[in-house]
Amino acid sequence: MKQFALGPKFAGKPRSRADMRRIDVMHDYSAGRVTRAEAMRELGFREVRELVRAMVDSDIRLPAVPEAQFEALAQRLAAWQAKSIMPKRPARAQAAL
Repeated sequence: MKQFALGPKFAGKPRSRADMRRIDVMHDYSAGRVTRAEAMRELGFREVRELVRAMVDSDIRLPAVPEAQFEALAQRLAAWQAKSIMPKRPARAQAAL
């Protein structure tokens, strides 16, 4: 895994123009102005975990999940729960409660 120049020891203060550019790219990704692929290419990362680690170490928020993607996930979870393998309680067991 590539070591990133920024981190907790760095305390968020850029040392060079290259570091400032890295911070700008991560902020752009966080705000949704660039895609994950674009950010990774610009930063020279090969794996998503490198990008996540750099953002966390630099105290930059990870991007929010798009509303449509969040709603689709909620619907899939609701459908999965409806088809749950958990057995239903018999009617008389529910009446005893």
